[in-house]
Amino acid sequence: MKIVTYNVNGLRPRIQQHGSLLKLLDSLDADIICLQETKLSKNDIRADLVRAEGYESFFSCCTRTSDRGRSSGYSGVATFCRVKSAFMSNEVALPISAEEGFTGLLATSKGYEPKEECASIAEGLECFSREELLKVDSEGRCLITDHGHFVLFNLYGPRAVQDDSERIQFKLTFFKMLEVINYHFTQLKF
Repeated sequence: MKIVTYNVNGLRPRIQQHGSLLKLLDSLDADIICLQETKLSKNDIRADLVRAEGYESFFSCCTRTSDRGRSSGYSGVATFCRVKSAFMSNEVALPISAEEGFTGLLATSKGYEPKEECASIAEGLECFSREELLKVDSEGRCLITDHGHFVLFNLYGPRAVQDDSERIQFKLTFFKMLEVINYHFTQLKF
């Protein structure tokens, strides 16, 4: 199985460069393609940007506008899974489940609305406030797909400049949460 990750710096320009989403995905010749920095908002989700014959797609879009004016077309990740593997006829890249965000507060691939129950917070993240958790997941920086024999995290880390203490704190919180998730995930016995 071949997995490719690619920071596209805007999905629309990459699609335009290749002529179609299908041509872009096929050019990467992989079973699973993880794209970061798609720069799509939920309002931008159209068939020509998210659907390609032979692939299932999963998206996480930024849903908030910061006080600094970042629009919802900021950041974002997408995972495309080939319906049939190009490498082995019995190996399928399709996940058995998908989840947006890594805090456990966002809904699965069937929707993007926050869950009502706080009890679904990912193990180890209880030390963070619900507000902190939702703030991290609201920027569309993580998709988790469970493929049965492995779990894939498609992540796009935040950037922060030296003179922006708010973004530096956000970045540190993001990576601290990721560190906690990683620790708890690696403790699982398979």
